[in-house]
Amino acid sequence: MKPFLKKHAKKIMLLACDLLCVIAALICRPLSGVMLQDANHSCVWALMGFQCLTCGGTHFVNDLFSGRIGMAFMDNQFLFFAAIYLVVSLVALNLWLLFDWGFAKKMLGWMYNIPTLIIWGAGTLSFVILRNLPTVISMLQTL
Repeated sequence: MKPFLKKHAKKIMLLACDLLCVIAALICRPLSGVMLQDANHSCVWALMGFQCLTCGGTHFVNDLFSGRIGMAFMDNQFLFFAAIYLVVSLVALNLWLLFDWGFAKKMLGWMYNIPTLIIWGAGTLSFVILRNLPTVISMLQTL
């Protein structure tokens, strides 16, 4: 039994990751519907009048899994591009581990490195600042 596990360890890990993604998707869809019905959930940012990084995330998940791609983009643009990034990286991971495609391994190397991390960090910060800019301007006008 051990030679089988050793020989197919990458494929077994990949299958487990893919199954976890499918299970997470199946759980997120009904959970987002339940969370949309609860009007009392607010984060600290919302209590201060700002929008956090994931504000609109529940609507995003609900619209994405309902097939309303345009509405999902309008709900939260950051999560929209992060979801595309995740899907592309999962496809590359599948191609690399299942078929040993060198291009997929190089693509994963490009997608997960320090410069990419810096770009995502700067994009996240920019998104939060630009998203809350109208609120900050209206607060400054009232002073």
